[in-house]
Amino acid sequence: MKKIIVKKWKVKSPQGVEMEQTTLTLISGMLNTVWEKIPNGIDNFRSFKRISDAMDEAEKTGELLLEEKDHEKIKNIVEKNVPAIMGMSKDYYEAIDEFLK
Repeated sequence: MKKIIVKKWKVKSPQGVEMEQTTLTLISGMLNTVWEKIPNGIDNFRSFKRISDAMDEAEKTGELLLEEKDHEKIKNIVEKNVPAIMGMSKDYYEAIDEFLK
């Protein structure tokens, strides 16, 4: 199992509204932008169900626990699709770096 500590921080929307951002919302957002590229099939179907369940639990516990193969799957997606500009934000950088370890 791979354990990732869920980081939380505040961001301001373009409208100036302060919102909470977390490692989970960051990863979910990235997955939502590439979902069409993720191969279909029962193996991925089951894998993403486990990932979803783990993310739901992490919202309560503050720790994301993923099976190694599920972590590798998400890690590969993040490595290939993280917007480079996010490197300018300390919070985004630290959350992504923690996830990729």
